[in-house]
Amino acid sequence: LVVQHDWLFVKDADIAAAVDAMDQDSDVKYIGMQSLTTLDYARRMQVRYNLQLPPSREVCGLKLVPQLLWYDKPHLCRVAHYLEVVLPEAAMGVLENPERRYGVDRMWPHLRSCSDLEQEHLRYGTFF
Repeated sequence: LVVQHDWLFVKDADIAAAVDAMDQDSDVKYIGMQSLTTLDYARRMQVRYNLQLPPSREVCGLKLVPQLLWYDKPHLCRVAHYLEVVLPEAAMGVLENPERRYGVDRMWPHLRSCSDLEQEHLRYGTFF
């Protein structure tokens, strides 16, 4: 569980169910916690970027919506995924973070321009 120093949980989050979902579905590599800016995420992606999100998934009683960025928000992600994928692919300098280098600089441009968003999104496995 990654929680930045300036974020608070204002609603209960079923962390155990989220971990179970990651255990049950190997395509789920990251689960971001909801915030006001992500509540209507699918519509925002459609209106702002003309992107139709891949289908949501039902796993362990959770409806997981594909997320096309790593937001600088609380999230669950396996340490192995950080060590084996995120950090090697997102070389960082001093005062840089993986959310920016991997999510914004690498993942977002790739997903915005790919021809098969549903398939390419699985490479990243990011959900809310």
